[in-house]
Amino acid sequence: MSILKLDHFIFKSGIYKQVAQMAEPEPEKVANSHSCRLGKWYYEGTGRSNYGHFPAATRLEKAHDAVHDNGKKAVLALASGETAQVPGFLAAMEDASLEVVECLDELLENVLQ
Repeated sequence: MSILKLDHFIFKSGIYKQVAQMAEPEPEKVANSHSCRLGKWYYEGTGRSNYGHFPAATRLEKAHDAVHDNGKKAVLALASGETAQVPGFLAAMEDASLEVVECLDELLENVLQ
């Protein structure tokens, strides 16, 4: 599950690069929660089928959606010149990100028991 965490942080890094204007804002290219590696693992791979019965899996799905939604909203706000909204979207993305990591850790603990 550590590779899933790494990909999660790479996604966020891409958002921050756009916000910091180290990359051109491209909201249309921001991955959704089903197309990133974590989403593919959960929806197309063994994630939901093997771990969906754990409470952390339900929380993971909701938090993961929020990470992607708020990351995209931050980039959209930046691209449309509504820069005052960007910090709020980034804060919401980070709050959800903490929950994603906690859920992945909890799922790992459940599996190792």
